[in-house]
Amino acid sequence: MEALRTVLIIDDDRQARNFYRDLLEAEGFAVAEASNGAEALLWLRRERAEIILLDLDMPVMDGRGFLEYRARDIRIREIPVIMVCSQLEDPGLRQAMLQLGADLLVERSFRREEILRTMREILARPRALEARHPMEAQEARGRQDPRVALTVPVRIRAATSPDTLGMLYDLSASGLGACLPRRLALGETITVSLDMNGRSLALTGLVRWGAEIPTPTGYRYGIRFLERQDDSFPLHAYSFFRGHPGFA
Repeated sequence: MEALRTVLIIDDDRQARNFYRDLLEAEGFAVAEASNGAEALLWLRRERAEIILLDLDMPVMDGRGFLEYRARDIRIREIPVIMVCSQLEDPGLRQAMLQLGADLLVERSFRREEILRTMREILARPRALEARHPMEAQEARGRQDPRVALTVPVRIRAATSPDTLGMLYDLSASGLGACLPRRLALGETITVSLDMNGRSLALTGLVRWGAEIPTPTGYRYGIRFLERQDDSFPLHAYSFFRGHPGFA
């Protein structure tokens, strides 16, 4: 018996996911669901989909953030993506999503026959093995990726200075942000340690942005850092923080 081809639906609207599931299962597809891009990436670390149906506007990690992460992940960047959105009249948005690797953009008001025909056509295409996304060759400098607010005390260790107490303030596809009482050098390697609900986590990263800014916690300096070696870092951190009162 031939295995069913799996479609991963990424949409925060439960009614929309139910509609897609009923439609696709009736046509012989297996269906998996995620309510945002971060949950989808966690699922894709364990499972495999043949095609992805992706919403644009979602909390935690939206469609843009998912495409940015996918473009840098060799394990999932060749999975075809159909993006569903209601803003297709915006040429700038269309161009940005296609440049990030979306295979096709469709209106949310699509007809059932249209989406099924489109999915079968995309699945029939040969997939290139080489890197093909523009994002693969560059770090998305200056982008405003989706972020989740945190309020978690941390200890920051750097080789050039004593340990510093600070506060984590956000999590995004590009890493973690923290507030500190002193400035750290760009490119400096730091280890951020925290304890939460009886669990401990230590993250090693490079400082990739820093500035003197007003922060809600009273610290003078803000930094962002990204783990050096393991590109699963944002997902690992997302999984760790989920359910914490400061994760809003």
